[in-house]
Amino acid sequence: MNFVKMTRPVRPDDFELIEAVPGLIGVARDQDLKLFWSTRSFDRISPNGEFGQDPAGSTLDDFLPQSAAREREQIHREVMSTGQHASHYQFLADHRLICTVFPLDEAAFGHRGVLAVLVDAPVEATPGAGPDTPVLSSTSLNRFSALSSRELEVLHYIARG
Repeated sequence: MNFVKMTRPVRPDDFELIEAVPGLIGVARDQDLKLFWSTRSFDRISPNGEFGQDPAGSTLDDFLPQSAAREREQIHREVMSTGQHASHYQFLADHRLICTVFPLDEAAFGHRGVLAVLVDAPVEATPGAGPDTPVLSSTSLNRFSALSSRELEVLHYIARG
């Protein structure tokens, strides 16, 4: 896991900036990892738009397989514990994304939590991530369902660069 010390944790007014970036996906979760804020772009990764208009209160278990949810929960809890952000690659809804998880400013929000920001990660780019940036378990690879296990393994290594 790549952990880098931030200059400050995320504050509520940062959400306005994140929402202003078209296509940027942002999701804020409290100390219990329940979603309390998300960008309009979050619907893009919501399977079949199942959250509708209000995904508030949802957990990772509500839309990820258990192993993928536990993997992400571990990262979120470590970010809350260390106060340092972490980045990883993931595939979701047939998109290759890089996700960076930031700690929330506990005093400003009244609770601990994290902000996960996801952006498209083209194969030739490694935005803000080094060669050791992990690739998390995939959850929804609709277009890749015809690939064999070996082909998916090769795809995993391509994603890592």
